[in-house]
Formats: sequence, C-alpha cells, structure tokens
Amino acid sequence: MIILSVLLSIFIALPFFSPVLEKTGHSASANIIYKVYRVVCYQLAFRSFFIFGEQPIYPCELANIDNLITYEQVTNSDVIDLEYARDWIGDTYYGYKVAICERDVAIYGSLALFGFLFQLSGKKIKQLPWYLWFIIALIPIGLDGVSQIPSLSGGWPDWVPVRESTPFWRLLTGSLFGVGTGWFMYPMMEESMKETRITLHRKFAIIKKINQSTKPVSDETNR
Repeated sequence: MIILSVLLSIFIALPFFSPVLEKTGHSASANIIYKVYRVVCYQLAFRSFFIFGEQPIYPCELANIDNLITYEQVTNSDVIDLEYARDWIGDTYYGYKVAICERDVAIYGSLALFGFLFQLSGKKIKQLPWYLWFIIALIPIGLDGVSQIPSLSGGWPDWVPVRESTPFWRLLTGSLFGVGTGWFMYPMMEESMKETRITLHRKFAIIKKINQSTKPVSDETNR
C-alpha cells in the first residue's frame, strides 16, 4: 500500500512542476507534462489552479464567485472555446496552469493521503461498505459533475438548469471520492494480499517439508 501511495503522490506532484518549469523558462519540459496529463484530464483553464499569477483560479462568470477575475475577462470573450481553454496554459501575468484540474488534484491527493493514513493505522481500518462508498464517493461527485454538462453545450430544454461548479465543490466532492474510494479499496486490497501471503507461506512450508523428508532417502541411496 505504501508503494501505491508514494506513486500517487508523485503522480499528483508532477502537474505542479509544469508551472514551475514554465516560469523558469523550461517550456519544452513543461509541455511534456501537460501532454502526458492531458490523457487523464481535460485541463480546462477555468477549472484549474494557476501558480505565479494574479489569482490561483479564473472561474467562469457562471460560477458566481465575487472579487475574482473571471475566465471571460481573461479571454475578453463571453463565448468559451473549450479547445482554447484546454490548450491555454497561462502567461507571466495570469500565471501558469497546473497540469490537472481542481477536482483531479483533490481525487488523487486524498487517495494518496488516505493510503498513508491506512499505513499508519497498521492497516487496521476496516473496509467501507459498498453502499456507503456509493453514497459518500459517487453520488456527490456525480451530481456536481453531471450538473455542469449543460453549461458546456447548447440545445438543452429551458427547464434544464445551467450551472458551473466552484473550486470549493470540486475540491470537496473530489476529496470525498478519493477518501471514499481509498477507504473501500485499500482494506480490500490488503485482505486479498494477506490471503495470498498465507497461501504462499503454506506452499513454501509444504515444499520445505517435502525437501526435508526426501533428503535422508537420497543420502541412503548414495551410500
């Protein structure tokens, strides 16, 4: 489990190096990180963190967050081009975009943290029941994520609400998903590994006994 948590920590740390590399003039290296993480994240600028700029976030106007420069003000356009929002990594004034979105930061970060907590507990935390995992982890992130879809596309009926989530809700639901999934997954993995270790131990014990019982016979035969 500790190895998985360390790998997740590295996975969540690397996206924060992309703004650092951009800031220090290593754009080629930063672009490699952006391209690699694009496989697992949309990297929309208005749903991502920024470093070394005026603000840590540039949300859409629809998010209704006061006293912040909105993404529309940054781009000087009321129409959001999703491809541009994905490709734009920032600049010296607004800062540079972290290579994964706010929600993914919360998901992978909380999953890694729970892994370390599980290790520190001596692997004694019991598995979260599947129905609680569904309630705690899946429902909140599903509601918050799916309810944003109409804001990114047109043609929806008038009765469909159009909303944009906020960094607070993305971090909260992402953390609930990460912690809930870790709570459900880590104890189950540990139990499975424990059974495997017991099975292997028994097999090796049997092999050892067989070798010990056949050794005298071999010695007698050699005489």
